[in-house]
Amino acid sequence: MPAAEKVLPTIPKSHSGDLFVLARDDHGHRLQLFGCVTRTVMEAIRNDYTIESEDDSYIDVTSTNWYKKSRDRLRHGGLIRLLRSHKNMSQGDLCKLLGVTSKYVSDLEHGRRPVSVKMAKKLADVFGRKPERFLPLGE
Repeated sequence: MPAAEKVLPTIPKSHSGDLFVLARDDHGHRLQLFGCVTRTVMEAIRNDYTIESEDDSYIDVTSTNWYKKSRDRLRHGGLIRLLRSHKNMSQGDLCKLLGVTSKYVSDLEHGRRPVSVKMAKKLADVFGRKPERFLPLGE
């Protein structure tokens, strides 16, 4: 068993700071590691792997404001617009499939109208997604 595998389960929990590490062993196997990595663990990894990248400025994208804003945009009307455009559908095409007016579809896409559970089910059928994908978080 490589030294890194022996050391990993014994990491003390009293350290801070995130590190992103990409490494490769002699057989071409890749190791990706993110989180709080102690000096002891890094030494063990260096014994068994060639470090390809080591970045202590790595930030988890899900914690950034950009991601949160993008997630919210794609969670609501932006997702409908994106999926519609990928299917080369006009708003008129979508409103016919949903049985609503083009104004209704426009309001959904621009966030002026919330997506109901009933509408989420219809959208899921049209786009082949889960209905929850079209509902605001927390519903």
